[in-house]
Amino acid sequence: MLKLLEVTIIVAGFFAIQNLSRLFKPGFRLVSLSVAQVCYAVLVYLRNPIFNFSPHLKGFLPFALLFILTLFLGRFLGAAAASVQFRPTVINFLTLGLLLPVSEEVLFRGTLLALFPNAFFNGILFSVFHLFNVFSKFESFSLYNLVYRFAVGFIFASSTLTTKSLFSAISCHVINNCLGILLPWFEHETKKRRHDCGGKEQKQ
Repeated sequence: MLKLLEVTIIVAGFFAIQNLSRLFKPGFRLVSLSVAQVCYAVLVYLRNPIFNFSPHLKGFLPFALLFILTLFLGRFLGAAAASVQFRPTVINFLTLGLLLPVSEEVLFRGTLLALFPNAFFNGILFSVFHLFNVFSKFESFSLYNLVYRFAVGFIFASSTLTTKSLFSAISCHVINNCLGILLPWFEHETKKRRHDCGGKEQKQ
């Protein structure tokens, strides 16, 4: 019961940081959120650092298969994209691509999984937490997104419990987010070029 209360308090603190970041100007909001989340996650993790960061490949294959499935069939399965198109800038890669996934893994796998060493529960917690994206209108609700996040949360938690290391979870999450910035932008630019080329041909 005390552990469940501790989990609730820790997650509530994470939610509070996300809400407080709205007080900053839009141009500085992402940076402030990323730094605040990392600091909070690390401070909470250091209270009881059970898991280390030793390199291993456990969890990479199932994550890769799930990501590829989403890449090719996500639209047909109802995956929802972010409402904001992020450009592949240094700031976006450092914040969305690195700091935010690191903070989430240190918190969910480094701390919450240590309190409740159950991959299924951890996956559910991770998935439900990301409903904040819907409430903040960052993305529309999607059952597939909910299932996808449960699946990756379960994979990351299983890997961490098996190896006692956060290496795979952090690495895969960083790859997920970086590709999540790069691939939609590449698709958008490709469509834009085709449209521009089509317009030029019509004028000729």
